[in-house]
Amino acid sequence: MPVEVSNRCMQGRFLLCPSPELNELILGVLGRALTLYPAILHAAVFLSNHYHLLATFPSTGVMSNFMGYLNRNLSIEIGKLHDWRGPMWQGRYHHSIIDNEPAIQIERLRYLLEQGVKEGLVFSPTEWPGVHFATALMDQKPLEGLWIDRTAIWAAKNRGESFDAAKHTERTTVEFQPLPCWQHLAPDLQKQRVRTLVKEIERQAAARHQRDGTHPAGARVVMSRSPHHRPQKVKWAPAPRILAASRQARWALWRSLQDVVVAYYHAVERLAEGAKNVRFPEGTFPPRMPYVPSPADLRLGLA
Repeated sequence: MPVEVSNRCMQGRFLLCPSPELNELILGVLGRALTLYPAILHAAVFLSNHYHLLATFPSTGVMSNFMGYLNRNLSIEIGKLHDWRGPMWQGRYHHSIIDNEPAIQIERLRYLLEQGVKEGLVFSPTEWPGVHFATALMDQKPLEGLWIDRTAIWAAKNRGESFDAAKHTERTTVEFQPLPCWQHLAPDLQKQRVRTLVKEIERQAAARHQRDGTHPAGARVVMSRSPHHRPQKVKWAPAPRILAASRQARWALWRSLQDVVVAYYHAVERLAEGAKNVRFPEGTFPPRMPYVPSPADLRLGLA
């Protein structure tokens, strides 16, 4: 089941402001994370102060490790690039579970495609100067980034060795897989579906700008902003835990999630009472105890 993941920069600052160098670093970290963890990426878009991912993870443990790796290494690279010290992110990442209904999966894909357009920054998703999946999905070509092995560089420095940073740098690729509801479609039809969504977004954006007498700021304005700029007001709304197209599907997912939550807190109460061998639900993180692997973790040999 896919999930939508997002995170925001500290104080809403524009630390993700697009530039050719930053785009390569973001894709490098993202590509490296995909090689280390069995995640399936459906979409990714990085705006100036936050990002969105649409992905499928085999378990909560894999999602936690993947996102921890991504956020940690993005913090390192962006901190070095923009001379930023201290916390990079406003808090822990947020994720929403997406139901298997095709309607909601396509709706969330469209929502990510609209990023940068609905804010009036660019006219089309393909014009966003930062990391955006629109063109990659329409052409079905992977994006390329630059991965810098900071651990190897640090080890060489500690050994007092002379080193060439280029030797610890490699090209990585970020491949996007179709939505679960589109996996049965032929590649050409998948590309056509994405193009149709992009054209609808462009048509609606053009109508909105014509009605309001406005025009997009443009990629040049977006890229000219200072990464340390702090907006006076940042739009924020809590992400829903569950995304579904119908009330019935939403309640079914909610009940299954509540069953896990109730079992978890019941186990916590028993643990606080001093009980031994308390069993926590699979795929959860007990307090001060190791992660409880799920069947998917065991199948993948991750436990």
